[in-house]
Amino acid sequence: MSVWNRLSLLMLVAGLCRPVYGAYLESDYSAGQPVQPPEPPEPPRREIAPPPVGGGEAVRRQVRGVEVGAPFSHRALTVFPLFRAGAGRPGGTGTLDEALDRGWLTIREKESAHVPEVAVRNHSDHEVFLMAGEVIRGGRQNRIIRDDVLLPARSDFVFVPVYCVERDRWAGDEPGFESAGVLAHPRLREYSTRGAEQGEIWREVDEQLRRANVASPTLDYQRVYEDARVSGELDACIRQFRRRWPRRTVGAVFTHGNRIVCADIFADPRVFSQLWEKLCRSQAVDYLVRPAPAWGGITAQDVRAFLNGVYDAHFSDRHTPGLGRLVRISGPVAGSALVRDGESVHTALFPGHAVRPMPMREERE
Repeated sequence: MSVWNRLSLLMLVAGLCRPVYGAYLESDYSAGQPVQPPEPPEPPRREIAPPPVGGGEAVRRQVRGVEVGAPFSHRALTVFPLFRAGAGRPGGTGTLDEALDRGWLTIREKESAHVPEVAVRNHSDHEVFLMAGEVIRGGRQNRIIRDDVLLPARSDFVFVPVYCVERDRWAGDEPGFESAGVLAHPRLREYSTRGAEQGEIWREVDEQLRRANVASPTLDYQRVYEDARVSGELDACIRQFRRRWPRRTVGAVFTHGNRIVCADIFADPRVFSQLWEKLCRSQAVDYLVRPAPAWGGITAQDVRAFLNGVYDAHFSDRHTPGLGRLVRISGPVAGSALVRDGESVHTALFPGHAVRPMPMREERE
């Protein structure tokens, strides 16, 4: 090999080695010191969601947020309105009557008709609230809604629990239902909230027909409200109470004579206003058939003590076919609530095993 060829080969080898040597020096040394590898990035912090508000706390918070208004009366019925400061803009939830009037709902017998359930579908873009005790007529027999149900928008058919209130009919060519426009009286509603047996419902319907002196071949509860005498008295009661409601009214406590009968509290003042006449008729029909003395001197403090029974009540979850969850209430007050996203959509309270005055206790869980 010539001298020139040897020199060329050496130059080629040196050129190939230079980048490797340079890379080695730059990666491992800097001014004679090793270079530290970059620190790995911190893993993202996991946000821990706060625990959901329990049904009991949602009910207590709702009660804590209402103010008891001055009472007004018609015959034996006295009403204490419940206000909420800053009740806000009403929501878009529809009621049973609104939804049926606007063609939003289909209510029908199940394909194999079954007394304790009916099939309900919401075709609309609105949620629809069905209140326990609302009467629907048609199908094979008239029913009442057993539990509060909040139907989601655009729902498929869901099976809503009901009670029969027309014992001696199980027939009908049309499987669909319509609203009867009324709500069951308080005792029937109370039976419903505690999940009474169907036999108890029938016995109470029989007693109401007997007390109202109303005949019905099929033992149909709806006949009580259709009786001319009863209907006239109910209309008079509605006229007396019609113009009493500020916009922030979210509920009412009802008394007959010297006893508190029940309370209804809603999250949405609009839903309360839509259901007010049904609530009023429900109470008035009861005092018509169960005579009581005129207002017995119950005060706003008595009403507050009754509501405060929720602070010592026991709460247990129940199933609902709709949105949220049902909560059964027992103790100093009894009843139920439909709770969704930490807020009670509707709370119904009835006297429990004892009612005693107690102060507001905001610190209690």
